Amino acid sequence: MNARIITREPEQAVRDAPPLLFVHGAYVGGWCWEEHFLPHFAALGYRAHAIDLRRHVGGCWPMRLTPHASIADYVRAIRAAIEHLGEQPVLIGHSMGGYLVQQYLLNGHAPAAVLMASVPPHGLLPAAARLVFGKPLLFHQIQLLQWFGPQTVFALYGIEGGRRPLFSPHLSDEKVREYTARARFESPQAVMEMSLPLRSRNGAEQTTALVMGARLDNLIPASSIRATARAFSTEAVFVDQVGHAMMLDHHWQAVADTIAGWLHRQGM
Repeated sequence: MNARIITREPEQAVRDAPPLLFVHGAYVGGWCWEEHFLPHFAALGYRAHAIDLRRHVGGCWPMRLTPHASIADYVRAIRAAIEHLGEQPVLIGHSMGGYLVQQYLLNGHAPAAVLMASVPPHGLLPAAARLVFGKPLLFHQIQLLQWFGPQTVFALYGIEGGRRPLFSPHLSDEKVREYTARARFESPQAVMEMSLPLRSRNGAEQTTALVMGARLDNLIPASSIRATARAFSTEAVFVDQVGHAMMLDHHWQAVADTIAGWLHRQGM
């Protein structure tokens, strides 16, 4: 399957509720959901699963010689994970994971989807261009993270070099260092492909979705979140006091509560 599934089972399952499958974004792994979201949603009665995509399993920075993974590789891993679960889960994707969920939905089905700070259907290129011309220092820090790792970012820019791309000012310095140090080298091929628009949105338009943005997100602008919401014929929901890494930031529970409330309103 080229992936690992992390599972937290509830003591008492929510009746008739489908399982949840969390899909992480670039540079991280399924551990980003283990920290708060998997135990939180299991405590609410959901069967909560997170996928570790190919190349993202483990906790150390991999060698550059690791073969590149494509968006198609990641989508195949999601499809295989769903087959392994044996039933259709609610798909919850963050950042690149949101783009992967959208890609999967072009030909696949889910009872519902949640897209958190997601790369929009038109791809990452417009947001990247906005960073290059509007926030060049932030763009430089992201490139350092991609090619040289978090310790280089810390050495050159201190704690704020790790905080600014991903987190709000509310998260402790200790947690910023802990989480950023676990970042992994992302496949350049996947990043390049993610810059491009989705070919079609017909499948996505048939899926009920919650599209969420973070008020303090320095990577994905509100305009991109709204564009994703329009593709799903819904209104974007923005959560205050959190940065891009919504599931790890200090006010993560406000994000989780928003998702849980929405699932409840959908009868899940």
